[in-house]
Amino acid sequence: MNNKKEVIKASAAVQVQNKMTLLQRRAWNILLAHAYDELPTEEWHHIGVHDLMQVLEFHSKNEDYLKDALEALVGCKVKWNVLDKDGTAIWGVAALLAEAEIKAGVCTYAYGPKFRSLLYNPKMYARVCLSLQNRFDSKHALALWELCIDYLGAERDYGETPFISLEHFRELMGITEGMYPTFKRLSEKVINPALAEINRLSDFRVTVE
Repeated sequence: MNNKKEVIKASAAVQVQNKMTLLQRRAWNILLAHAYDELPTEEWHHIGVHDLMQVLEFHSKNEDYLKDALEALVGCKVKWNVLDKDGTAIWGVAALLAEAEIKAGVCTYAYGPKFRSLLYNPKMYARVCLSLQNRFDSKHALALWELCIDYLGAERDYGETPFISLEHFRELMGITEGMYPTFKRLSEKVINPALAEINRLSDFRVTVE
């Protein structure tokens, strides 16, 4: 297991419909960090189940929970819309993981070929600290923290997202239709707790307008 402290995460994988649990999102970040250097040359990537759980700081011996997490990642789609070098718009969709297998204590996994290329050489990306992500207790806070990282400026000292429609924000946070239907409840249950957690655990000072 390599000892990377952060992962370069393509914006397309940050701004994804958040159907994942907190553990699943953290696990995907670790799998990407572990595979990153091999993405241009290797189709399959391997990591010990014990090593993955150790980096996740997941102390349960329930391997079925990890299997469920991998299954969810294979079922989670990510869409992207980027400009090619000639200025042509490129739209694409892929699963966060194409395949995954656990055998003899080793997790083997793969990304789709197009998605693998996008992950290795993203035009827009966020640098996600792997140790800091383990401190978050809420999937909303982790997703919002990654979004804030994604919009940091070149000097890495200030950033601002564009205005986000409530419909798109709900997708990014993984809030199902009908949950917290009023903005007051959304703010009370999701936005304010997530901001408080980010400001408490990270070196960010995030506000919302």
